[in-house]
Amino acid sequence: MRQKMRIAMSILPVLAMVLFMNGCLTGIRAGEPSSGEGTVPGKESAAAEADMFMDFWESLFITRREMVVGKNISPEDITEFYYTYDSSAYPPDYQRYRFYTEDGTGMFYHETREGDHWPLMEEDVTVSGTKELTEEEWEEFCSYLEGGHVRKREESLEDGDAGPWLYLYWKRDQSVYQEFSFASPEAQTSFEEFCQSLKDAEQAD
Repeated sequence: MRQKMRIAMSILPVLAMVLFMNGCLTGIRAGEPSSGEGTVPGKESAAAEADMFMDFWESLFITRREMVVGKNISPEDITEFYYTYDSSAYPPDYQRYRFYTEDGTGMFYHETREGDHWPLMEEDVTVSGTKELTEEEWEEFCSYLEGGHVRKREESLEDGDAGPWLYLYWKRDQSVYQEFSFASPEAQTSFEEFCQSLKDAEQAD
């Protein structure tokens, strides 16, 4: 049964492509004018069908595997990224970094929470700040995500796991694939050092 399902899933994209192409050709032929002048309604319809098909194709495609930054997700399409470390050890430790865009400008936000209880809440924030990033800083941020994997969001299997919890948001992500993991431990360490340097720079201003 599972083998039949795998075969069906492998055939479905091909079948969808054939039906799509046939529909486009039919629409274009139906809308062709008798002369070389005038509009072609069929082509407009085909363009709309093409957009619909691309949305379908992407939704079908990304549910079958994880995405890779730099391969399936362009760094230029990244809109937001969250890094959250939340340890329940005593004393508890909480650190959040957020990268996002605002009116086309890259932004960085950091937040530290401290206290003698867990979980630490918003009222436990002791240090926070926002920094506007240069184009070079935003590009450096994106470089640490390069090669990272983005998977479907799932609940943690371990209660009390400190993380870090990583979530990437990107254009047309369809709110499906957002759970991020770095390409390597070295990339994650470099990212954390980069965030610390931005935090220090913001606090020094």
